[in-house]
Amino acid sequence: EIYQCDWSSDVCSSDLFSYQFSEDVFKKMTIVPDGKSHGLVLFLDWSGSMTLHIQHTVKQLFALTAFCKKVNIPFEVYAFVDNRSFTNNYKQQYKKNDVILNNFTLVNILSSRMSAMDYSKAGALLTCFSMEPKNYYKVPAFMGMAGTPLNEAIIAAFELIPQFKEKYKLQIVNAVLLTDGQGHALTGKFIDVNNVQRITDASGSACSDVVFCDPVTKQQVKIPYKESWSGDRQTGALLKLLKARTGANVMGFYILRVADFSHEARRLWPASANFDALKAEFRTNKYSIAKALGFDEYYLLKSDKKDLEDDDEEFETKSNTTRGLVSAFKKYTGGKVSSKIVLNRFIGLIA
Repeated sequence: EIYQCDWSSDVCSSDLFSYQFSEDVFKKMTIVPDGKSHGLVLFLDWSGSMTLHIQHTVKQLFALTAFCKKVNIPFEVYAFVDNRSFTNNYKQQYKKNDVILNNFTLVNILSSRMSAMDYSKAGALLTCFSMEPKNYYKVPAFMGMAGTPLNEAIIAAFELIPQFKEKYKLQIVNAVLLTDGQGHALTGKFIDVNNVQRITDASGSACSDVVFCDPVTKQQVKIPYKESWSGDRQTGALLKLLKARTGANVMGFYILRVADFSHEARRLWPASANFDALKAEFRTNKYSIAKALGFDEYYLLKSDKKDLEDDDEEFETKSNTTRGLVSAFKKYTGGKVSSKIVLNRFIGLIA
């Protein structure tokens, strides 16, 4: 289910907020190399497990979209959620052997199609929704944070990215997932209206190998039955097929604390890795880069205190009026990005 989000609010501004970047970040990127046209499609994980770091993640999202605006790269941003707040008559029409999807919705929250006023309004509201405790502005039901339909969002990208590429006549489209991973596993395939073949049995144990097949490219990725229940393994398989279908680079951003790094590193690096050294580097550098879960590069950014931005500002407003919210938003996004190494590497990769 894909919806364009209409931010119903009196929050508006005639000025686009200014995200101050060091000019060296954009110096060589004002003209896209080789004259190729680029675009970005970004997917924001709006699930319960992201609650602790969603504020920093949203601010990182602003950094990426500000870059796109700076160099006139078209972009679309979708939040993926799994609530049932939308009232609609949509039903998935499955065919035999189609994978069964968990409930999910994509909400189109930001876009290069937006006017400066609409972008500033949406940014202010998204910032409010990401605050903890969420008492700055009433969060609408459709933005409730619950499960993680990451794999469903990737499957939707099989259609979204080619449509986006065709719409803007782009040569290169890159996908960015701002997520902690660990999406729900897809648990069955459709046989007929009375029969769904399950990947796992009632206890959650794997029943068989899983083979994902792209009906367009006919490419296949097999997951052995001992790992077929793993949402992470399914993510890797689906991203491999997505890249084969679209030719896109796929990058991930995951913002986390040092205290969480060791646990996550064991998901993302081989068992033979020196995890103590990785953690020490993460603590010092404030970032780490993994090649895992099917991502070309997966950027882990340290979220403790003020690690993501220099001269960071808290989002503080004395009122929920238009003037108060937009003024606070501009101040909040006025800091410089300190992770210039990550941003430059990201820019180099998508170029």
